[in-house]
Amino acid sequence: MRCKLHDRVVVVKGLAVGAVGTVIDISDRFDSDWLVEFPRPVLGYDYRGIAEDTRVHSPDDYLCPLPDDADPVETETEREVTA
Repeated sequence: MRCKLHDRVVVVKGLAVGAVGTVIDISDRFDSDWLVEFPRPVLGYDYRGIAEDTRVHSPDDYLCPLPDDADPVETETEREVTA
């Protein structure tokens, strides 16, 4: 497994619409999948079948861990202040 509990990850593939490219946190482990938390509801699979939720199960190979020392993304306002 590439990911660990509480890692900050980017979604690199998946079935949830709009999920790819989202930076999220791993919040728990569920069998062989991770339980990840999105900032907005996405379509995912759970015991009910397809459901919309902010917490969904994701296989390890759908996620890519970000390094702990990754620079935070600048906001538009921060760029304007430093320019």
